[in-house]
Amino acid sequence: MSKVYNTQESLASSLAKFFKKIFPSITKPQLKIIPYIILGMIESESVVTTDIIKKLKGKFNQVQTSSTVRRLERFFNSLNFNIYDLFQAVVSYMISKHEFTNKNIYIALDHTGCLDHFTILLFTVKIGKQGIPIWFRCFKGKNPPEALKHDVIKEGIVYTYNLLKDKAENIIFLGDRWFCQYKLMKLINEMEGYYCFRAKKDITIYVPNYGETVGRIGDIKPKEKEEQIYEDVWVMQHRYITNLVVSRKEGKDCWHILTNWKSEEAIESYNYRFGMIEFVFKNGKSNGFYLESTKMRNIRAFTTMFGVMCIALIWITILGVNYSNTEEKKRRIKIKDKRRMGRIFSYFNTGLMYFNILYNTKIEKISCSFVLSKC
Repeated sequence: MSKVYNTQESLASSLAKFFKKIFPSITKPQLKIIPYIILGMIESESVVTTDIIKKLKGKFNQVQTSSTVRRLERFFNSLNFNIYDLFQAVVSYMISKHEFTNKNIYIALDHTGCLDHFTILLFTVKIGKQGIPIWFRCFKGKNPPEALKHDVIKEGIVYTYNLLKDKAENIIFLGDRWFCQYKLMKLINEMEGYYCFRAKKDITIYVPNYGETVGRIGDIKPKEKEEQIYEDVWVMQHRYITNLVVSRKEGKDCWHILTNWKSEEAIESYNYRFGMIEFVFKNGKSNGFYLESTKMRNIRAFTTMFGVMCIALIWITILGVNYSNTEEKKRRIKIKDKRRMGRIFSYFNTGLMYFNILYNTKIEKISCSFVLSKC
């Protein structure tokens, strides 16, 4: 009788070995619970503790549910575990093994909320036409001031730039109006990176060589059929020189992008941000782990839970990318709904289907190496 692969116990053991390899300071108690939480999240497609517990097997079935609940709660609230360290170890390893096929790497900066209880600052990197999380910070409350602090955002920018700078010729940061700050633009420029930030319309600028005008960015109205490019615009408040690109008129809205990137590519580059963010947020919420179903209210517990969820999201996304890029696996494991394998179907959902097909089967082993193939 052939051996069954991909049991919960075998996958948990493989994940534990991987975490120990990339993060040697992780403790044995942590190794005994984190892999199971990840697998419980994936099986239940939920971050709710009781949903996770229902899917746990092995030693977890030998004790009362209430005891397992307390065990998970102690882990999520532990002062002796920093999820940021483990998450960054996973990301660093993944990036070190990945070969980007494009000379440009795009990083999207954005905030998302979990109901009115928490705010998340999230950086994602473009993988194909989608995104994958590579850095985050969690905050208590809805849109708290700390989530917009320069030092916090700077930490993420410096970390992600150093992580990726040897992987491509150009690192381009994409951010909405909340990130359009003089200090951040200057920081990225001094690091020899690039930015495309959507500007607030009340920013005062000086436009030389175009009638020598001074006014607000919002005063520059979009044109119907062409983008407008203004080189060496002065942001008056800080006397900072950058370029301004105004998108074509589409509906009621348009984009005013401040950038040090190639002006003719700024609008297209900024547009990448939406695909990157949309898939990551949906995979964490309504299309994946249903983050907003959590009952957690403690910031430490939420941060740990969110970080573990992101590791699960990265793993499943990697499985989806690798499956999508391997013709042999497509022949061996057929997914009937071909419409879902199209452009609009995320790597995460592809990976989730792949995982569910192989779980507790003899077909082939699920990789726990966190090695992302070219895409």
